Amino acid sequence: MEQLLQIAAGVATLLVVGGLTHGFYKAFKASEPMSALAVRISPEPPKISSLVYRGLIVISWLIFAFSGLYGLLFWLPPEAAFSSAGLLALMSLGMLEEITNVAKIRHTSQGRLLIISEIWRLITPPRVIQKDIITDFSEKYRTAQTASIRQANLDLSHFATTLAERDAVLTAEAASAAVTKIKDKQEAIDQEKALAAARSEREKLQQPLEAIRKALPTIKTIDSVISGIESIVDPSVLNQQLQKLLHFAERLKQGATEDCIPTLIKAVPGMQPLDSVTFKLELEGDERDGHYEVICMRQGVKGNLADGIYFEASLNGLMAAFYVRIILPGRLAWNHGLYGRNQQFIEEQEQLIATLEDVHITSDSAKLKSLSVPAGFRISNPTNEALTLKCLAYIPTSGKFCDYEVSVFKGAASEAIETVILETGMSMFY
Repeated sequence: MEQLLQIAAGVATLLVVGGLTHGFYKAFKASEPMSALAVRISPEPPKISSLVYRGLIVISWLIFAFSGLYGLLFWLPPEAAFSSAGLLALMSLGMLEEITNVAKIRHTSQGRLLIISEIWRLITPPRVIQKDIITDFSEKYRTAQTASIRQANLDLSHFATTLAERDAVLTAEAASAAVTKIKDKQEAIDQEKALAAARSEREKLQQPLEAIRKALPTIKTIDSVISGIESIVDPSVLNQQLQKLLHFAERLKQGATEDCIPTLIKAVPGMQPLDSVTFKLELEGDERDGHYEVICMRQGVKGNLADGIYFEASLNGLMAAFYVRIILPGRLAWNHGLYGRNQQFIEEQEQLIATLEDVHITSDSAKLKSLSVPAGFRISNPTNEALTLKCLAYIPTSGKFCDYEVSVFKGAASEAIETVILETGMSMFY
C-alpha cells in the first residue's frame, strides 16, 4: 500500500511539474501575448477552457510551491510546517504574476526592437520606398509566430505605405516645382529678350523723331521767335497757362451761367471778352451722350466762343486761342459726344513714341516717313503782325495723326486748320 501511495505521489508531482512547465513555455514561447497566469489577452470574454487552464496552472503552482516549502520546513512541528507552507505558497502567487509579466515584456520588446531596426533600415540611407518592401512586411505579418511580431510588421507595413505615399507627393511636388522653375526661368529669359527688343526698337524709332525735333530751335519767349522759322515752345513756359485753361474748361462743363462766362474768360491770362458780347452755354445731346457749345451774340450775329474774345499777341494769348478753338470742344464733350473732339495732343517726345508703339508703327514702317513734325507746341510768325501756334495730335476715333494750327491776327483767332500727317488704319469706338 505504501508503494502505491509513493507511485501516486510521484505521478502527481510529475503532473504538477509538467503543468507548470507547459504554462511557462506558453508564457515565453506562445504565439500570443500572455496575461497573468498564462492566459491569452483577447478583446473577447475568456472561454471556459481558458479559465480551466488558468485554474490548473494556479493549482499546479500552489502544489509545487507547497511541496517545496513543506520540505524546507521539516524542522517545524507538522502542523506549523503545514500551515506555514500553505501560507507561503499562496503568497508565492505574486511571483507567478511577475513571471508572466516578464514574458509579456519580452514579447513586447521583441516587437519594439523589430520596429526600431526596420525603421532605421528604411530611412538610412534615404531612399524611395518600393512596393516590394511593403509586400515583404505584409508577408511577415501573415507568417509571424507571435502577436507582437505580427503587430510590429503590420505597423511597419502601414509606416512604409505612409512613407511611400509621402515620397510620391514629394516627388510630384519636386517635379512640379522643377517644371515651374524652368518655366519661370524661360519666361524671365523671354521677357528679358522682349524688353531688350522693345528697347532696341524704341531707340530705332526715337532716332528719326529726335532728328526732326533737333532741326527746330526751342524758345521760351515770343521775342525769340525767328521770322519765317518754326520754333518749339519750351513745355515749362506753357504749363501754368494750360492749367488755367483746364480750370476754365471744367467751370464751363459744370454749367456756367450767361453772367459768369465773361468773368471766367477774364481770369485766363491773354484773353478778354469783347464789348457788347453775350455768351451762352448750349447742350447738344443729353446727359448720357453729348457736348456743350459756347456761343456768343454780338450785334445780333451768332458766333462761337472764340469770336467773342480778344486774344493778345503773346504766348499766353496764342495758347488761349489754340485751346479755345481746338482743345476746348473735346473738354466739353462726353461719351459719344467725343466723336471728332477727342484729339490727344502730343506735347512730349516720349508721348509721341508711346503713341506710335500703341498703334504698331515701327521703325521700319513706311508710314513713319510721313511723320515730318515733332512733338510739342510750335510757334511761328508768318507775317509781322500774325502769330501761329501748331501742335501734333492723335485722333483715336479715326486713327490719324493730324497737325492743328491756329493764328492770332489783330486780337482775333483764326479758324482751326487740320492737316492729316499719318493714317494708321486703326480706329476706336465709344
